[in-house]
Amino acid sequence: MSDDLVPDLLHLFHALELFAVERRPDSSIVAMTHPPAWLTPILDAARGAPFHVGEAFPFLEGFLRDAERFWNTGGKGRIISGVFTAGSGADEIMLRASALNLGLRCVMVLEPLRGEADTRHVLQKARENKLEYEQLARRLETVKASLSTIAKIAGELRATELTSSQRDLAERIENASARAQSVVAGDHVPERGR
Repeated sequence: MSDDLVPDLLHLFHALELFAVERRPDSSIVAMTHPPAWLTPILDAARGAPFHVGEAFPFLEGFLRDAERFWNTGGKGRIISGVFTAGSGADEIMLRASALNLGLRCVMVLEPLRGEADTRHVLQKARENKLEYEQLARRLETVKASLSTIAKIAGELRATELTSSQRDLAERIENASARAQSVVAGDHVPERGR
């Protein structure tokens, strides 16, 4: 890439709120763009001076090995990292890195994934809810089988010679079992407080 295009490229990175760094021959990283507001909590004291990427961005350690291979072999196009979480608490942000070979320049660009990060959280919650639903469905099948057994026993008890109090108890068990079966089947919603 010719050096006369670098200012335009840096302006583009700035406009897109991307953070671009250049890898130097000594493996240090020098900022090419001013860090966007979303990155300042992560950069700390390393801002504005040459730094080693492993120290400033420990979350990129694995991707940096791939980027070094890409840069050293003169790879074309770009390679993209997975999604990283950087920072903590209110400063936590999801990021993705891209490594590019721009002629003699080895560049890494960091981009925030605001919308995608929200989607990942929703998808993870959906997976958790699905697992919980499957566990509840298995438990429900066990409850259904137990209720069926209770109803059968209560019916058999009523058919035998019982005392009045035993018949009342068998009838109450049978009624409770029928109500429970209708709740399990979704036909009846129990009243609050019962």
